[in-house]
Amino acid sequence: MNISLRITMALIIPVIGSLLFSGVLLFQRMQVVSEVNQLQKLTSLVPVVSAMVHELQKERGMSAVYIGSNGLSFADRLPWQRHLTEEKKKALLAVFDRFDAEAFSISLQGKIKKTQTKLLLLDGERKDVDILKSSVSKIANYFTITIANLLSIVDESATLSTHAEITNAIDAYSSILQLKERAGQERAMGSGGFSRHLFRPEIYKRFVELIAEQKVFLDSFNTHATLEQKTFFAQTMVGATVDEVERMRKIVIDSPITGTTGNIVNSYWFDTISVKINLLRDVENRLADDLVVQANQIKKKAWNVFIITLGVVVAGFFLTAVMLFLIMRSITRPLNHITRATQQVANGDYEVDLPCHTSDEIGVLASNFMKMSFTIQEKEGHLEKAVADLTASYSHEKVLKNKIEESINKIEAASRAKSEFLASMSHELRTPLNAVLGFAQMMQYRKDEPLMPGQKESVDIILTAGASLLNLINEVLDLAKIEADRTTINLDTVDAVKIVSDCVLMLTPLAQKRHIKIKNMVSSASAMLNTDPNRFKQMVINYITNAIKYNKEGGLITIEGSITDHGFLHLSVTDTGIGIAEKNHPNVFEIFHRFQINPHISVEGTGVGLSVVKLLAARLAGNVGFESKLDQGSTFWLELPLLSNKNVLIWTDDLRVGIDQIDFDHQCFVKQINKISVMSQNDEDINAAIDELLKYFAHHFGKEEAVMRVCDYPDLELHSELHKNLTTALNNIIQKWSDQPSGEITAAMRDFARELLIPHMHEDQKYAKFTVGKERQILDVMVDIDNVRNHTAEKMSVNRESKNAITQPDLKKLKNIIFVDDEQHVLDGLKRSLRGMSDEWNMDFVSEGEEALGLMETKPYDIIVSDMQMPTMSGEELLGKVEQQYPSTARVVLSGHVDQDTTYRLVGSSHLFLSKPCSTELLIDTMRKSISLSNTQGLTSN
Repeated sequence: MNISLRITMALIIPVIGSLLFSGVLLFQRMQVVSEVNQLQKLTSLVPVVSAMVHELQKERGMSAVYIGSNGLSFADRLPWQRHLTEEKKKALLAVFDRFDAEAFSISLQGKIKKTQTKLLLLDGERKDVDILKSSVSKIANYFTITIANLLSIVDESATLSTHAEITNAIDAYSSILQLKERAGQERAMGSGGFSRHLFRPEIYKRFVELIAEQKVFLDSFNTHATLEQKTFFAQTMVGATVDEVERMRKIVIDSPITGTTGNIVNSYWFDTISVKINLLRDVENRLADDLVVQANQIKKKAWNVFIITLGVVVAGFFLTAVMLFLIMRSITRPLNHITRATQQVANGDYEVDLPCHTSDEIGVLASNFMKMSFTIQEKEGHLEKAVADLTASYSHEKVLKNKIEESINKIEAASRAKSEFLASMSHELRTPLNAVLGFAQMMQYRKDEPLMPGQKESVDIILTAGASLLNLINEVLDLAKIEADRTTINLDTVDAVKIVSDCVLMLTPLAQKRHIKIKNMVSSASAMLNTDPNRFKQMVINYITNAIKYNKEGGLITIEGSITDHGFLHLSVTDTGIGIAEKNHPNVFEIFHRFQINPHISVEGTGVGLSVVKLLAARLAGNVGFESKLDQGSTFWLELPLLSNKNVLIWTDDLRVGIDQIDFDHQCFVKQINKISVMSQNDEDINAAIDELLKYFAHHFGKEEAVMRVCDYPDLELHSELHKNLTTALNNIIQKWSDQPSGEITAAMRDFARELLIPHMHEDQKYAKFTVGKERQILDVMVDIDNVRNHTAEKMSVNRESKNAITQPDLKKLKNIIFVDDEQHVLDGLKRSLRGMSDEWNMDFVSEGEEALGLMETKPYDIIVSDMQMPTMSGEELLGKVEQQYPSTARVVLSGHVDQDTTYRLVGSSHLFLSKPCSTELLIDTMRKSISLSNTQGLTSN
C-alpha cells in the first residue's frame, strides 16, 4: 500500500464523517420541508371545514325555528339556506376525496369518514323537517353532532402539527370555531324559547351553559391568538348588535324571576344574533387567512434553509477535496524523491542529489538521508569485511551443529539399543539365576547334610547377592514391559489418602534408622482416584524411598496433596537432603542415572525407580516433575486424574480391539486425549494438538473402516458417519481458531475430547468380536494400506513425468530384493530357502546397512528386508534412510529380538513385520503380495 493511499485513507475518515454529518443535516432539513408541505395541506383543509360549519350552523337555527313555529317562520328563507349549505357540502366532500388522511393519522382518517357518513344523512333529516315529523331537539342534535365532527377535524389538525406557531394558530382558530358553534346553538335554543314565549327548564339550562362555554372558548382564543388577532377581534365584536344580543340574553336569564320573555319575536332574536355570528365569521376568516399565510411563510423559510444548507455542504465538500489534494501533493512529491534516492542507494549508487526545499519533517528526513548515504559509502568496505568474517563463523557453527545433531542421534540410538539389550539379557539371566538361588536355598536348609560354617557364609553371600541381582533384573523387566506398553493396568477406585498413609507406615522404620521424620500432610485432603492401586503405591514408595536415601541424617520428609484446577491430585514428596545439581536435572528420570553428591552417603538402588514412575504416570494419564537445589533438598511431584475427571482416558486391555496396528494407533490417540486435558492456552500447544488430531484422523479412520469391511461389521455406515462427525467438529474448532484465536479454544478442545473422542474410543470396542477368525484377511488389508501410503507419492510423481508412457506393468521383469542381516548363518539360510525363486527375483544378501545403501545407489530395489538389531547401523536407521531416499521401495522387518509393537513404535506402522524364525512359505507369500500390490498401484496411479 503506497503512501498516497495511506494518506488518503487517513484523511478520508474525517471527510466521510463530515459527509455523513452533512447528509444527516440535509436529511433533517428535507424532513422539515416535507413536514411543512404536509402542514400546508392540513391548513388548506381547515377553511373548507370552517365554511361548511358556518352554513350548517345557519341551517340548524332556521330549521329549529321552522319546526318550533309549525312551519310558519323561515318557510321562505330555509330553501335558500339549504342551497348554500349544499354548495359547501359538495366542496367539502370533493376536498375529502382528494385529501390523503392516511398520510397524517388513523385518527384523522376516522374522523373524516365519520363526518362523511353524517353528511350523507342530511337529506333525510331535511325531509323530516319539511313534513314537521322531526322535533327541535332531534334536528338540533343531528346538526350539533355533525358540526362537532367537523370541528374535531380542526382540533386534530392542531395535534398533528409539529410546528409550535402553526399549532397555536390552529388552536386559536379552533377556539373561534367552537365559540361560534356555541353561539349558533344559543341561536337555536333562543329561537325555540322565544317562539313559545317560554323557556322550559331544560332549554333554559342549556341556554345558560352555552353562554358560559362561549366565555371559556374566548379565553382559549386569547391564550393562543397573536396580539393583532386579539385586537381585530376586539374591534370587530362591538356595536349595537352585540349590545342587543346581550340585552336579550339578560331577559332570558331573568325570565324565571320575571316570568316573561319581553315579547321578543323569535325572528328578531334569530336575525340579531345571526348578525353577531356573522361578525364571528369575519374573525374566523381573518384567522383562516393568517393560518394560510403563516404556513406559506414557514414553507418558504424551510426551503430557503434547505437550499442554503445544500450549498454549504457542496462548497465544504469541494474545499475539502482541494485541501486533500494539496496536502497529499505536499507529502507525496518529496517522498517520491526520497524513494527514488533510496532505490539508487539500494542499487549501489551513493551519488544521490536529493532536493531539500522544505524545513518540515520530510525536509529533515531528506537531509539526514543524504548524510546517511555518505556514511554508508564510507563504511561499506568495513561492512563487507565484517560480513565475510560472519560468514566464516556461521559455516563453522553449522558444521558444529551438524556434529551435535549426529551425536544426539547416536546417543538416542545407543539408548534404545541399551534398553533392548537389557530387556533381552534380563530374560536370559533370570532363568539361570533362579536355578542358582534355588540350589543355594536347598543347600542352606538341608538338614541331613548341614553346611560347615565357612560353607554357610558363602551360601549366605550367594543368596544375598543373588537376591539383589534378581531384584535388579525384575525392575529392568518391569521397565521394559512398561516401555513396550505390555504391562497390565487394573483400574479401580483408589483412596489416595489411605494408600499414602500405608506407604508412610511401611517406610517409617526405614526412615527411623537414619533419624529421618516423615510428615504426612495428605490426611486432610480427601481424593478418590481412578487408577491402578498397586502401581500408584509403587510410585509413592519409589518417591518416599528416594527421599530417605538421598536425605541428610536427621532430615525431614514432607508429603503434601492438593487438587488442581484441571481435575488431578497433585502429590509432592519434599526432602531436606543433598539435592541435585542443575546440570543433572535433564537426566533425573533417565534409566540408571544416579547422582552421588556426597561421597560419605552410601545409597543403594538400581537407578530404575524414577524411570518406572515416569512411565507409569504416563500410562495412567498422569504426569511427573521435580524441583531441586543443591544442598537444599528436592521436591518430586506426581499428578494423577481424580475419579471425577472425565476429560482423560487410561489405556487398559479392555480397550484393545485385537489388531496390533489399530491398538497401537489407539494408544497414541489416548495419549493425545490426555495431553489435551492438561493443555495450556498458548498457541504452540493448541496448534500441536490440532496437527496431531488431523494426522491421526487422516490415516487411522480409513484404516479402521477397511478392517470393518473385511470383518463384515454390520454398523460400518454408522461408524463411518461418526468419523465424519468427528472430522466436522474438529474443522469447526479449527475455523474458530483461525477466525479469532482465544482462550475459549482450549475449553472447546477439552469438550471435544470429553464429549466426542473418549466415547468414540469405547465405540471402537464394538467391532472387536467381529475380527475373530479374520486375522489373515486383516493382515492382508494392513499390508495393502501401508504399501499404498508408502508408494503413492512416488507413483504419482512418476506418472506425472511419463503419463501414458506405460499402460501395462511389465510382469515378466525380475524383481530386485535385498536382504540385510548381521548374522551370516541367517543370510545363508535365506539363500538356501529362496534358491528356487531365482526365476522371479534378483536377490542380494549383505551384512551391513552401509553396504545395502551402496548397492541401492547402483540399481533400483523393489523390496528391502532388514533385521533391526545390527552393530554398525541399526535397522531403524537403515529403514529410515531408505524411506527418505527410496520411498518406492517396500520395507519389511525380519527380527527375532524386537516385537511388532516395538517395531511400529520405532519406525512407524508403515512397515511389514515378520518374526524370526519365519517359514519359507510365509516369507515367499509376503514377498509376492508386496510385489503384486506394487504392480497394482502402478496401474491405479496411472
